[in-house]
Amino acid sequence: MPKPEKIAAVEEIREKLDSAKIAILTEFQGLNVAEMTELRKLFREADVEYKVYKNTLTRLAAHQLGLTEVDEYLVGTTGLAFSKGDLITSTKIVKDFSAKHQYFRIKAGILDKKIITSDDVIALANTPSREVLLAMLMSAMQGPVVQLMFVLQSPIRDFIGVLKNLADQNGDESDSEKGGTEMAVTKEEIIETIGSMSVLDVLAMVKDMEEKFGVSAAMPMGAFAPAQSEGAQEAEEEEQTEFSVILMSTGQKKIQVIKEVRSITSLALKDAKALVDEAPSTVKEGIGKEEAEELKAKLEAAGATVELK
Repeated sequence: MPKPEKIAAVEEIREKLDSAKIAILTEFQGLNVAEMTELRKLFREADVEYKVYKNTLTRLAAHQLGLTEVDEYLVGTTGLAFSKGDLITSTKIVKDFSAKHQYFRIKAGILDKKIITSDDVIALANTPSREVLLAMLMSAMQGPVVQLMFVLQSPIRDFIGVLKNLADQNGDESDSEKGGTEMAVTKEEIIETIGSMSVLDVLAMVKDMEEKFGVSAAMPMGAFAPAQSEGAQEAEEEEQTEFSVILMSTGQKKIQVIKEVRSITSLALKDAKALVDEAPSTVKEGIGKEEAEELKAKLEAAGATVELK
């Protein structure tokens, strides 16, 4: 019979997979403490949760959601990035981080309850936000007047066909393909269909519209904020005012270290134990130098090996 802790862990993973807009599976074996701290900070600032679970537990949770294809990606260490917000931001983080760190790799992703490849994740990272894509779609639909009339009149069935193909995940044939009666579609239904599309669907539709009607979807001005100047970035790196306390190892007195971690973080026993078991791990971050040194001394007194970053 499965242990209660195992059942709870599987349920936790299942809920996170089910509620996330996107979950990204990554390989992180080989990253040092400083690199892991940097990665976690990037995720935290983007409101993305990064968790490490045993592959067996992740597999069980995924199978409960019908994601049996995930098995081939659950090899070696697996870090899961869960994003409930803007999925473009989370994919950009993993794409940029993997480009800079050879030991960090994108395995796959889970989007709309379906497995997507690492190439799909990177494609999403290179995609404008959903809002920008919708603006581009409107731009494509607004083309020259003659083309617009062409869209709105005779080829309306082609236009609706594009919508149905993108929205229909089961790949069912449309009524027109079956030789059935012509489908009557209102503008409200078109708007509702577009509104329910994922970013990938909207991107595909923008391309289809450009191809079908010979128009160009313009990128809205101000879609991307200007990059920070090199001088400004250097100025930020000159003086370190915030520090992270990194637990490197527990030594021989693991129980004492767990107690000290609970005292510092106010975590529940289960969470504090998990943090200690995952060493090297961050005990506390974004604190002043004096406080960081004080916490380091307390943990070392309990028998742990600690570094400040």
